[in-house]
Amino acid sequence: MIRFAGVLALLFLPFTALSQEPGTNPVAPLNDTTGKAKRSNASPSYGFTLFHGSVRAAELEGVTGTFTDDGLFSPAIDMRFFIGKSVLEHGGFYSGVESGILVFVPAPMGWGATYTDTVSISATMPWAGSYEFHVRSSGAFAFLMAKYGYRFDTGISLYGLSMGLELGTGVGIYDGSIRLYAGDSKDTDMEVDYGSDRSVMSLIVDAALEVALRLGPDFKVFGKLGLVLLPLQFPTREQDEIDKHVLTDPAPTMEEYIRYALQRYTVEMDSLGYDIRFGFALSFN
Repeated sequence: MIRFAGVLALLFLPFTALSQEPGTNPVAPLNDTTGKAKRSNASPSYGFTLFHGSVRAAELEGVTGTFTDDGLFSPAIDMRFFIGKSVLEHGGFYSGVESGILVFVPAPMGWGATYTDTVSISATMPWAGSYEFHVRSSGAFAFLMAKYGYRFDTGISLYGLSMGLELGTGVGIYDGSIRLYAGDSKDTDMEVDYGSDRSVMSLIVDAALEVALRLGPDFKVFGKLGLVLLPLQFPTREQDEIDKHVLTDPAPTMEEYIRYALQRYTVEMDSLGYDIRFGFALSFN
């Protein structure tokens, strides 16, 4: 029991702060010989960011329907690499540069990616009917951020816990598309695709809480929980890109009617996402 209490004390107590005089610090020799934090560090981290958005019905010539708007989850795989320097040798402020990529993946079934609409199309040959459609977002946002933060270390320098807050701001480029389709995703003529040939630039702001476990003078593992502000506008179809031949065609097929109606939906993503990441850091001089 005494040994266990001693290990906890080494991990949690800020011994370096308890000493008023350098000579009275009971762990000063250990800190000086093996535990000094290195000034530079590099760390990869991996996790997920979850954004929420909405699917809305816009005006489309000749089409009226019952669908208004509904929610959509847009998850992204988050991969980053940070390299920076500590301002102080043990805890305190640090700054650096972080590069990364958010890879947007289709939302799992049941996450609000399937919708139903009943529409009427006023055309040379009018049509009315109901259909189920799906929304899939895919693409990637590559970014570069300047970051800075503050860590509070507990325990001796060699082992212990670190906690802190970090902030980052930067810019990146998104390239991807929004796919709306009815029927089988692998074999359907009833689909529209937005933005597969265009890229969008956006700002990105990141704030995260970090908890880390130091496992020696040069290595630690950590977890981060934070918020990502990404005012990214998903691509939409311009009016001059809309195919309106069904309005004048004397005998369109049902698939052509539905494909035309699918062009009335737009996908919008909220700017705020929720992020969780895990990784490790290596320190060096």
